Order: sequence, then C-alpha cells, then structure tokens
Amino acid sequence: MRPIIEGIRQDSTLPDAALRTLELAGDPSATIDQLSQAIGADAVLLARVQKLANSPICGCDRRVASVEHAVALLGFGAVRSVCAAASLMGLFRVPSCGRWFSPHAFWLHSVATATAGKLINDRVRAVPPDQVFFGGLIHDVGHLVLAQARPSKFCRMLEMIGFDENGVPSHDMRDVELDIFGADHCDFGAALCEAWELPECYTLAAAHHHTPLQVSEFSKLPGVVHVAELLACHWVPGFRGDLLGTDITPDVIKMLGLRLKDLYDISEELTDLLPDIHWMLT
Repeated sequence: MRPIIEGIRQDSTLPDAALRTLELAGDPSATIDQLSQAIGADAVLLARVQKLANSPICGCDRRVASVEHAVALLGFGAVRSVCAAASLMGLFRVPSCGRWFSPHAFWLHSVATATAGKLINDRVRAVPPDQVFFGGLIHDVGHLVLAQARPSKFCRMLEMIGFDENGVPSHDMRDVELDIFGADHCDFGAALCEAWELPECYTLAAAHHHTPLQVSEFSKLPGVVHVAELLACHWVPGFRGDLLGTDITPDVIKMLGLRLKDLYDISEELTDLLPDIHWMLT
C-alpha cells in the first residue's frame, strides 16, 4: 500500500494557493483580506469557490459576489471547507471504467453524500459544521487513489465485481479490493488523508464510513457520512460500487440522535437539491 500512497501523494498534491488558503483559514490571527488574496491567487480555485459558495447546498441565503463576501458571509471555517472541496474535485485524473464508474459518477455520489451530510448535521449537530461537507466529499477518496495509481487493475476489478442494471454490485467491493490490492479503499483513503496531514476527523471518515460504530467515541463524522452515503446512494444516481444495500443500521441512527421523520425529511430535501448537485459538477 505504501508505494501507491507515496506515488499519489507526490503526483496529486494540493495546489500552493489551496495549501496557503487552508493554512490561513485555520489561523485565528488571519484577516479576511489575507484569505481572499490567497484564494484569488489561483483563478481555477477562485472560480470553484465562488460556484460552491453560491450553491444552495452551502446554505448561503444571499448571492456571493466576491471572495471577500464569501468569507464574510460563510465564515473562515466554512470557506476552509469549500476551498478544500474545490481543490479536491480538480485534483485527480481517473479513467472511466465501463458504464458504472466515471469521474462524473464518482463526484456525483460524493457531492450528494456531502450534501446529505450537511442536511443531517443541520438537524443533529453531531460534528462541527465546517467538517461535514469536506468529510462527505473525501470519504471515498480511496477509490480515486486506486483508479489513478493502478487504472487497468482497478477497471478489471470492477469487471470482476459485476453490476446489475441499477449499478448495484454483485460482490462486496471491499473483499475484492483486499484480494487484489491487499487493502480496501477505506485503508487507502485513510492513508492518503494521513499523508496529506489532514485533520484526524477526515482520516476517520475515510477509514470508517462503513463501520462508524467502531470510532463513535472519537468522532461522529463517520456516522454522519455513513448515513449520508446510504441516503445519497438511494436517491441520487452515481457510483455505488462499494454498497450492496442501502439499509441504515438502527444503532447508527440512535448514535446520531436521528428520528425516522428526519430521514424522510432529509431524503425529500436531498431530491429537491439534485439540480444543484448536478450544477456543481458542470
């Protein structure tokens, strides 16, 4: 696993402007002007941040006309998350593998998961708000690690798994990943988060979004992402190769303090936001 992670870490580093932005967003002494200048230094990052900030998904009820406006309205923590998300979405170069895996299908699922996570956390406040969107976006990054580092083997693995007409896998992807790569996408995703020195909550989300109860005493972000991913998988068409089913474990629902009515309401809101999720990927 280490050679793959090292190769990805070297080939897929976050842009300098993004690194500077993340550093400033975490600095309590930084000013709005400093943060805005850092974002504005990268035209691509600037465009993505403005697009994300103007999406209803980010929860801003007024149009964001500039980076300074985004920082003032959303706050440093939210802008940090948006910058990280904008950088991540433009970072990897991955192949399409048949009908069910493509960059668009992958990011559609990831953005839908991030969106569902925000809707969940708006109700239960299980984790700091600025963790949720990026946590949902990065949870499956291990798939990108494998697709970029070993594209031919990754595509062959998907052929071995097999999918029905709805994209439901015939075999557990994590078991097949272990057989082929010696570790699954959760392990690879967590290793990349550690290599990038991201906060531990994101490492836990990547490592345990399928097994959130194992780390619930340390962070509830994996639990939020777990429920969000299953809701996204059920309501939004996208890559779901690692999910044999969409049933949500009752113990996770209880751990987060969710009610069944919350899940119905979140599902309805998520489907209402589907046009915005697609818009963010254009």
